[in-house]
Amino acid sequence: MLRAFRYFGTFTGGSGRAWFLRIVRNTSWRWHSRGFHAPIDTFDEEQHSSTSLGSDPESLLLHTDDVTLLDRAMSSLSTRFRQLLVLRELEGLSYQELADVIGVPIGTVMSGLSRARQALRSALDSELKQACVAKQASRREHEAEAAQVCRRME
Repeated sequence: MLRAFRYFGTFTGGSGRAWFLRIVRNTSWRWHSRGFHAPIDTFDEEQHSSTSLGSDPESLLLHTDDVTLLDRAMSSLSTRFRQLLVLRELEGLSYQELADVIGVPIGTVMSGLSRARQALRSALDSELKQACVAKQASRREHEAEAAQVCRRME
């Protein structure tokens, strides 16, 4: 925000939000390329959330699984795809605002978002398949342990 305040004189009009997000994007990109890693303060969902997911353990576990699955899928995407998806789907930027923030034509934004969504779909499918394989292996392992316990009891 200090950088935006310092360079406010360069603002030529248009979407202030897109201008500000472009400054944030460029600053974080510069930090990332130089290997700067800021200390991370974990986000406490219970403390910062106004809605309750449900108090039963099952719904909390299912929500946690969904978040973990999505996080793993998003981390497998390229930086550009992640950036497009976060700015569009989470921040709610319009295509034009995205084009202004990233500095590319609107057609490039639309095709990039299409490819990013396809890549996310593929990554989610891959993560789901891996989760199913791991669950089946865990079930087989559990069944084998139970069979061994039964044999010992006989």
